Amino acid sequence: TLDYRDEAGFTDMLVQSTGETSLYSNEFTMIIPNNPVESVELAESDLNDVYTLSSAITGDTIRVAIAGNRAMNDAGLMAKIRFSYNEDATVNNASELLSFDKFMINESDLTEFVNATYTSTEAQNGGIPEEFALKQNYPNPFNPSTKIAYDLPQAGEVTIQVYNILGQLVNTVVSERQKAGRYNIRWDASQFGSGTYLLRIDFKGNDNQSYSQVRKMLLIK
Repeated sequence: TLDYRDEAGFTDMLVQSTGETSLYSNEFTMIIPNNPVESVELAESDLNDVYTLSSAITGDTIRVAIAGNRAMNDAGLMAKIRFSYNEDATVNNASELLSFDKFMINESDLTEFVNATYTSTEAQNGGIPEEFALKQNYPNPFNPSTKIAYDLPQAGEVTIQVYNILGQLVNTVVSERQKAGRYNIRWDASQFGSGTYLLRIDFKGNDNQSYSQVRKMLLIK
């Protein structure tokens, strides 16, 4: 699991193990629009002597790899990864902006799951949004994938679907019950042709409160 802690000048990403599998390595590629990060390092943890980290920053893309000299078999903190911002950074909440192009634990690809997972730290820090919102996808126009962000002020059934300009359903991105929180997912449109698409979110809460919103997206190949 992942938790984030935004502070003045840096964001910490806490990679937690549930103890259900032996952890040897973690590799990921993240995207942060207008990337403010200038360095990546392992912050203090009990396993600093077990894991080593390497990283590369190119534009909005950050690549990180962590490898251990022995497996971690117990539940607990695998690593605390600190992303430090440059002095001119105007962004100090990278956890709300980032999305993953790749996220690997050992040799298992968890990218889709991680991008759609609720971040419990936001709730603990009073970060549950006050209003429903489907944000404009980023980037837009895009090719071939784009980030979709949305806010849920309460738990409920969530459906996010993509329609073509004729109003025909082409893809269901999310269809499940979700907790209150801020979500980031990525839609891969590799199999679809260029054109305008309609992104729609539908929500129904426990008190039968409903919400829907539509955004236009432009795919250019």
